[in-house]
Amino acid sequence: MKLSSLIDPHLVVTGASVANLDEAAGAAIRTMSEHYRDSVSFDAALAAIRARVSLGGTVLPGGLAIPHARLPGFDDILIAPVIPRAPLGEAGQEPVRIVWVMLLGTGTATLYVKVLSVIAKVAADKALTAALLAAENGPAFVDVLEKSGLKVEKDLHIADVMTSPAVSIPVDASVKELLDLMFSRSIHYLPVVEAGDRLVGELSVLDVIDASIPDYARR
Repeated sequence: MKLSSLIDPHLVVTGASVANLDEAAGAAIRTMSEHYRDSVSFDAALAAIRARVSLGGTVLPGGLAIPHARLPGFDDILIAPVIPRAPLGEAGQEPVRIVWVMLLGTGTATLYVKVLSVIAKVAADKALTAALLAAENGPAFVDVLEKSGLKVEKDLHIADVMTSPAVSIPVDASVKELLDLMFSRSIHYLPVVEAGDRLVGELSVLDVIDASIPDYARR
């Protein structure tokens, strides 16, 4: 299926007067609750989005932000792209030009990953991004996506979920360096390498927890 088929033109917010990602998410959720009032509660959806954003990992390279949340009892996927009037972000950070706000239901995890993969392609395509930013309204935005031909594949492949380029850590690094790298890159697993980038092991957040605190505390 095409990415354009998953986006309701009524949910696209262009020229939004928002100062940060939270306001952008609020504008998207407000639009969702107006057009899908039987299934989307503004307060509950915004609270879920804020809780997920607080965990990090919703701002990606390429001027891309994807605030998202899974709602109990919701069985659909709603995507509300928000184009801020001015790019969002703090000094020294890559500005966010399009905020893709998503509400997910149970059983949509695979579809979400596939959609995320396609949206990442949008962010990497400067010409396509420029065309989307120039869209005056929702139908025009969806029309640009339609003409791009970008498709959401049905099958999930390793390439869709892997971290690329690969991030590794040298075997003589400290645990603090390991945790700092995991936090800065929003990852929970790292291959361990020695000279010449030869793989010698692997570490996850749970490995660090097991080694750092007593078993009774972990339980």
